[in-house]
Amino acid sequence: MIVIAVWANFFVSLISAGFAIVALYRPTLLSQSIGGSTDDRFFVFMYAARSIPFGILTGVLPLLLRGLPTAILLFAAALVQVIDIAIAIARKRGGMAAGASVAAVVHVLCGMALL
Repeated sequence: MIVIAVWANFFVSLISAGFAIVALYRPTLLSQSIGGSTDDRFFVFMYAARSIPFGILTGVLPLLLRGLPTAILLFAAALVQVIDIAIAIARKRGGMAAGASVAAVVHVLCGMALL
């Protein structure tokens, strides 16, 4: 069970980081906006600067370490996904809400498996 949870977590974390990379290079692809102002790019860079390393850490750390600190990291990642769900729902982006929901569940299950 732990092996499945850890690898599922690895994949959803890297997919999440991958979307941040897509947003970095093609922000209008995910936001579905036609803009591209300097302010928009600033916030994309701020998002990517946090989410790419966090996504990689969230995916890789459980492969290397078990226990409470890693579980706490995964629970924090799940909380971030819950916030993403709320944002996606507010913006009427069902696909984004669904993807974040899957990631949140996987992070919680993996965190519980590592305790």
